[in-house]
Amino acid sequence: MSPIFFIQYKMLNYFQEVLTQTSVIYLVLDPSGKVIFVSPALQQILGLNPAATIGKNWFEITRNNISDQLAVKKRISDFIQSDENTLPTYVTHLQDVNQNDVHILWNTIKASDGQLIGTGQDITQKVIQEKLITDVNNSLKEVNTYMKDSINYAARLQKAILKNPDVLREEFTDLSIFYRPKDVVSGDIYFYSTTKKYQYIAAIDCTGHGVPGAMLSLIANTLLRNIIKRKGVHSVSEILKKLDKEFINYLNENNSSYVIADGLDIALIQIDKAKNCYTFAGAFRPMIVLNNGVIEVVKASKYPIGFYEDVEKTFEEHKRPIVEGERIVLFSDGFPDQFGGERSKKINRIRFLEMLESIDSNSGIAYEQALRYLFEGWKGTNEQTDDVTVISFKI
Repeated sequence: MSPIFFIQYKMLNYFQEVLTQTSVIYLVLDPSGKVIFVSPALQQILGLNPAATIGKNWFEITRNNISDQLAVKKRISDFIQSDENTLPTYVTHLQDVNQNDVHILWNTIKASDGQLIGTGQDITQKVIQEKLITDVNNSLKEVNTYMKDSINYAARLQKAILKNPDVLREEFTDLSIFYRPKDVVSGDIYFYSTTKKYQYIAAIDCTGHGVPGAMLSLIANTLLRNIIKRKGVHSVSEILKKLDKEFINYLNENNSSYVIADGLDIALIQIDKAKNCYTFAGAFRPMIVLNNGVIEVVKASKYPIGFYEDVEKTFEEHKRPIVEGERIVLFSDGFPDQFGGERSKKINRIRFLEMLESIDSNSGIAYEQALRYLFEGWKGTNEQTDDVTVISFKI
């Protein structure tokens, strides 16, 4: 055996061994599309015997559908007749001998004699995984859209229970309501109701925010309105005491195995214009009164509504005369608890009071805009910490 022949023989054996080991299909077609050579990977990927394909049309071997066969034949013909030497990478969707779907990524070049040389990589698992990811993403998008629609609808329901500020402006002088949920729906609400003798206004801050807080706020609004309108309880201290018991019972009447530990804070005012006075009682939420530059914090009782069901709670009443020009502020803890400023700290109660003093000369919409400006200025780029409610009015 001559040295040259020996080298050629060794190289041929080497390439045959490489082709046997690889999982890529190596394919050579003549200009008419007939198979001149195909690597052993064809057996592994499509279950076809490579030797049995030699001399046969590739598009007939790999496709049963006539229209698919003609499409492939045209693609081969167009490529051969073109001036291009490389066919853009493409994926074919085939079926193996067991009718399983197979996806092959092809890279094809044209030799100087018109032969087509292609390499085909089985990407079936990748395609399956991508489809799975796409399906999961589509499902998540559907769920997300459904949840957004549901939450937006819940926000409309929650908004429906809030008294229109324009209506309240007819009842109060210099009314301003700064109401900003942290999320779409809120654990804060402001409350207004009337009887023949009294007006009631309140700021309510329920446990949490978002959907859980919003559900509690709807419960609180319903119970409070029912206590005042249907059960005829008028004293603010008795209203809060009744609300506390009914709130706890409402959450736990169907649960025997555990206690739901949720609640709310509330600042409630009863206005008696006939007697020219108003009465305040609070559960963890104070009332702020501003009059001619003097600011006063009327403290609330140190009991929330809900929680501590084994404790006998009392809610102290503060009866005061109506003073012309006196501003009353009811608020949730969202404003003073907001983080921001140069050191990313809370506004806190003292700074909040200073802010209220600084804008007291404003009225109506201007007051609300000033309050918003102070809040946004302090918040900066920080995330909103909690739901925010600030009600300011003069009787």
